[in-house]
Amino acid sequence: GGVDLVCCSLPEAKTLYESGQVRCLGVMAEEPLAEFPEVPTFISQDMNWSISGWNGLALPAGTPEPIVEKVSAVVKKITDGDVRLNGKSFPEAMREAGLSTRYRADQTFSAFLKSNDETLGKLLTSDAFARMSTRDTGPLVFPGMIAIAMCVILGCLAVQKKVHALAPEVTGDAVTRQGIINTALVLTGIVFYLLFAEELGFILTAGVVLFLLLWKFGTRLWVCALITVLFVPGIYTLFALLLRVPLPRGVLGW
Repeated sequence: GGVDLVCCSLPEAKTLYESGQVRCLGVMAEEPLAEFPEVPTFISQDMNWSISGWNGLALPAGTPEPIVEKVSAVVKKITDGDVRLNGKSFPEAMREAGLSTRYRADQTFSAFLKSNDETLGKLLTSDAFARMSTRDTGPLVFPGMIAIAMCVILGCLAVQKKVHALAPEVTGDAVTRQGIINTALVLTGIVFYLLFAEELGFILTAGVVLFLLLWKFGTRLWVCALITVLFVPGIYTLFALLLRVPLPRGVLGW
């Protein structure tokens, strides 16, 4: 029903990757990483997508040109490996960490920033992001739902107490064989959901369990179908779409 997927740098996942616990689909850089040459880029897989993490150094607007040139020259010496710290140059330290040592300066860096902004702009304004819900549930939504549920439960208990006051006294003989069977059926339904929900999805699994339990408990077939059709998709819509609770989609993809 679902696949765990994460976007991170390969050095972060190096231990898991080398132990075979995760699979890398590709790198978003323009070129393969030196430490992981076997991992292809997305561009080489016919996907026109390239974006990677980077660090930049900027000076305030209006900084005198001599200062800009001096800082640029020092940064260039560091990135070229002309400066060593604790016996290591900057490129060596970056390569050991599995990171890129590509250096962009002046107008090249400015053009890169512009291109990067355009790429992210297209992504963040795409239809996929536009379809995502922007509504914030807020800090009081769940406490409010719990409060409403408590009020409903208290109301039901009050009605139940009134009904029990009018009913004859219940003895231990009220525990019947059919009651035990019904309890076992409910537990079986829970086990069935746990076993098949990931493969079949919440809609199908919960629908089958709810329909069969209602039918077994004596509900008419058309009422079972009506309750199942209305209740199960409603629960899925509430939790999966509105509250963003990850419920298994299964074969229906919904």
